[in-house]
Amino acid sequence: MKKILLISILLFLLFPLASQQINWIEDYDSALTRAQQTGQNILVLLTAPSWCTYCQWLEENTLKDPQVINLLNQGFVATYITDENPQVDQFDFEGFPSMQLFSPQGELLEQAVGAVDSQSFMTTFRSYSKEELNSGDGDPIKLYGRETSQRTQDLMEYFQAQGIAYEFYDVTDPAIKSEIKGAIEDFGWEGSIYLPVLMIGDLIYFPPN
Repeated sequence: MKKILLISILLFLLFPLASQQINWIEDYDSALTRAQQTGQNILVLLTAPSWCTYCQWLEENTLKDPQVINLLNQGFVATYITDENPQVDQFDFEGFPSMQLFSPQGELLEQAVGAVDSQSFMTTFRSYSKEELNSGDGDPIKLYGRETSQRTQDLMEYFQAQGIAYEFYDVTDPAIKSEIKGAIEDFGWEGSIYLPVLMIGDLIYFPPN
């Protein structure tokens, strides 16, 4: 029977615990090359660990969480840039620590500033993981949303750019709307439903807004 899983449980199923150390690359150009080879997005940590207490907290807490470690190692090209690295000047960011997510083509997709906790990290970045989006046992992802929605368009463009198979269903069609609403209610979900909705294999996932 299909189940709706909270983000933390879904992560555990899709990313078995493995290495307890993040496989950082400390050169952005090398990370860009790796991303173009693998099709993965680049997550850059901009940090100043020698003096920034928020950076130290982030690295000793959020980045020690096994779920965060596995997401970074399996879903992204993890890149570590300190204030002593000359490449830090090429990034436009507000302060340390900052995390910026880039496509394999170098396009900025998402970012977070400050000592975010594990839950905030997962909410912000998890939906950009190629491994997650390819976790449906080979079946196309079913994307339910509104064609006029920018978030829906962003997901469609991302799937196309990454070569990820998907099927789009516009919920402005009453039959489609009834179908997805009924399916979610059958699973016993009592929380608010925010579109778009992804069905990945036997899992239902609400991407973070």
